Amino acid sequence: MTKICPSSSSHHCCTSLCRSYSSFFSPSDSLLDRLLNVGDPKLSITPLLEHWRHEGRPVKFFHFRKLVGAMKTVYRWHHALQISQWMSDRRCFRLAPKDVADRLELLARVHGIELAETYFNSMADNMRTYHTYGAMLQSYARQKHIQKAEGIMQKMKELGITKYSFPYNNMIYLYFQIGMYDKVDQLIHEMEMEGVQRNINTVRSLLRAYATSDISKMEKLLDDIRADTELKAGWHEYSVAAEGYIKAGLVGKALDMLKEVEGTIPPYGNRFAAQFLLTHYASLGAKDNVYRVWYQNKPSGKQLNPYAICMMSALVKLDDIDGAEMILKEWESECDQYDFGVVNQLVSAYCAKGLVDKAKSIVVEKLVEGREPCASTWRILAGSYTSQKHMPEAVKMFKKAMLTGKQDWSRKSVSDMEECLDYLEEQVDYDGLHDMVGLLKQSGLLTIDIYNKFLRVSIAARKCVSSALLQMESDGFVVNEETQKILQMSRAMKQVAPYYSQPCFAGTKPHAIPV
Repeated sequence: MTKICPSSSSHHCCTSLCRSYSSFFSPSDSLLDRLLNVGDPKLSITPLLEHWRHEGRPVKFFHFRKLVGAMKTVYRWHHALQISQWMSDRRCFRLAPKDVADRLELLARVHGIELAETYFNSMADNMRTYHTYGAMLQSYARQKHIQKAEGIMQKMKELGITKYSFPYNNMIYLYFQIGMYDKVDQLIHEMEMEGVQRNINTVRSLLRAYATSDISKMEKLLDDIRADTELKAGWHEYSVAAEGYIKAGLVGKALDMLKEVEGTIPPYGNRFAAQFLLTHYASLGAKDNVYRVWYQNKPSGKQLNPYAICMMSALVKLDDIDGAEMILKEWESECDQYDFGVVNQLVSAYCAKGLVDKAKSIVVEKLVEGREPCASTWRILAGSYTSQKHMPEAVKMFKKAMLTGKQDWSRKSVSDMEECLDYLEEQVDYDGLHDMVGLLKQSGLLTIDIYNKFLRVSIAARKCVSSALLQMESDGFVVNEETQKILQMSRAMKQVAPYYSQPCFAGTKPHAIPV
């Protein structure tokens, strides 16, 4: 089977670069706005920082420290690290231990724990504080390096800097992740002996540990949480307990705990808590509760779309297709911005039932209404047609997916695409495979195996292969052993021209694919 490499094309990267920087230099917006608008989280933001400085904008240490925190909040680890490095390397700000701790965490996340260790070992003694040791401990715990985490914890004890819950919380998290629950109990006993006060993060870690290992301990901890008004427990804590009951098969207790989660949602709403409830009520088959939560917590504006996607997913899980159709119409009448991700839930549901033609009819209906399906919509249809061995339709749907531009290929989609390419080769469909190769090139998905497939079909269809060979080489693919065998076959059949003609795919433009 031909292997497809799901990587981004250079054309896409250039387009992303131009899009990311072209509109960010308005003098009226904030630096945070500019940073958040960068679409690619791995794109360098140094030019934005430099341009901000050249505009004569204020460059204050505390401001950039907050920006590092803001980028961490939205999981932009690369960007947070670039800001941290720009602060010290370009602006010569003197970093405090807290800033160095941020740098250590970001180095570990972006470049790996080894680079963070090198940075930690090279820093001055006065920088090795509670914050920096804590950052290393947290990184070791996150990556499940037991011995190194325990070594750092012991060093912190020797230095007398374990008077707060943070290091204990990280060790509890580590032991919970690797299933060493007896160690969790030992840490709790140690905290009590040392007078280390628990905080809400301690409670969350303990709940996760007990929800997996010991429901009775989880219930006792819940009683302590309810009695302790200073902890200010919210839906996060009770949701962990609800999941624990669900995994233990205690449906009644799970439903009661979900009700308790509902009681923590403030009057102004909490979309994430509501989405948690939709998902878990659906997993328990509680359809009436799903609808109640939907209507009681339905947000407006931008928050409506992800909430609607979650609701549609819940109804599909409940096999309530009629309800999903109703909610889709309701959402369409209220949404500010159309999101095909909502439609995809129903499309996937139809496809799962083998009703791929009905799924396609929805997409065609939206096209007639002027809605443009996203690539994932076409890939869902393509996958379903592939499963049903309706290969001509599958090929057509994959072409539509690639023509939409943005690509995010799952393993399943890649596997289905490979099956389509195999089908075209079996049919000796030169024109069909030629079109696919051109689209795959634009999508950055071409491999040497696909080019070899096209060369074989070219020979079987008695087409000239020299231009395809030239294009393959110009695209950076090196002739391999399989290519050599194909060329030997071609020479034997006297089909290779003594010169290279114009590349097959030069100037190829996407063309309309009928639905």
